[in-house]
Amino acid sequence: MPQKLMALGMMGIFSVLAVIGVGTAALLPLLRQLPDIPSSVIDLLNFPLQFAVGALAGFLLYLTIYYVVPSRKQRLGRIWPGALFAGVGFELLTLLFPLYIGLNTGINQFGKQFAFLFILLAFFFFLGLITMFGAELNVVLFESAERQPTRPLPGVAPPAPPRGARLRGPRRVALSLLAAAIGLFAVFRNSGGSR
Repeated sequence: MPQKLMALGMMGIFSVLAVIGVGTAALLPLLRQLPDIPSSVIDLLNFPLQFAVGALAGFLLYLTIYYVVPSRKQRLGRIWPGALFAGVGFELLTLLFPLYIGLNTGINQFGKQFAFLFILLAFFFFLGLITMFGAELNVVLFESAERQPTRPLPGVAPPAPPRGARLRGPRRVALSLLAAAIGLFAVFRNSGGSR
């Protein structure tokens, strides 16, 4: 039952903050209706204000997600970098995706209806990537703080470190570059043969 209440609460919080984040594009043109404010000031402040409000709403959204959803207690000091990254990424995605849709105007009527599904799937795919990158950023930044020294059990040998863990310095960099070059070679070789 507590999991269902948490899920219901998260849906409500997500709905409110997502509407604020996406709705800034629709609400900020109402600034022009305010009296005694020159239009040049509104034009100057429109985009920065829209970005700031949307990024703040995204930050609060992801801060809530990264604090409430994990099954163990989180500290706000450890989750804010990922929430900030994801909040800014969420706002950039909502600002840049309409540009992508506007560039694809040469599609016929059937193609528009069919392509809308793929555009929507791509939007949610990128939104999921942003969410995961924010969580991974928190893990990478605070991974060493989570590790605690463990004592080996008497009579049990400690596990051997992974093979790549012994590589240090220039040797590790050289092998990484070699692996990347092999991967690029394989990609270019396969793409050239399929034509």
